Amino acid sequence: MGVLALLQPDWVLPAALIAAGLVFLLDVLAADPNGRGAGARFALDVVALPAGVVVLLATYVRWAALGIVPAAIAVAVGAILIGRSLLEVPWTGVAALVAAALVAYLLETRHPLPLSTVEVAIAAGIVFVLVYAILYLVEIPLRIAGLAALPRPFLAVLGAAALVGAALAAA
Repeated sequence: MGVLALLQPDWVLPAALIAAGLVFLLDVLAADPNGRGAGARFALDVVALPAGVVVLLATYVRWAALGIVPAAIAVAVGAILIGRSLLEVPWTGVAALVAAALVAYLLETRHPLPLSTVEVAIAAGIVFVLVYAILYLVEIPLRIAGLAALPRPFLAVLGAAALVGAALAAA
């Protein structure tokens, strides 16, 4: 059974949209002009990336069964969740570092020919640069679109839209 098969049940997309709506609404509540709540907002930004990915993948899996309105809501909510998370949390560096470490480990343990430490380090460095560059290229349009600077009322509207989308997707 593949990962996408786990997203096929009818309840997955509505549940993911409810979680997305809660992330947006809690982000509005955590936003404080005096700087308090920064830890809560960071935690919400960390949760936003997997929530957004699940929303987009579940939308993809159930695309044929969805109407145009819940599909549009789900795509917008998922994309904005991912965009905000990528801008607020240093995922680019973390993902590139994890990919480089994984390549180094695999080269050390699984490569049929023995490689020197320098060769493994060079390969891991190349993977780090490639992954970092690809993820940074994904971030550029998000920065241009200004998804990180959405005002609180718009976040509240997105949260409500996600909950409406969940109701429409469940129907």
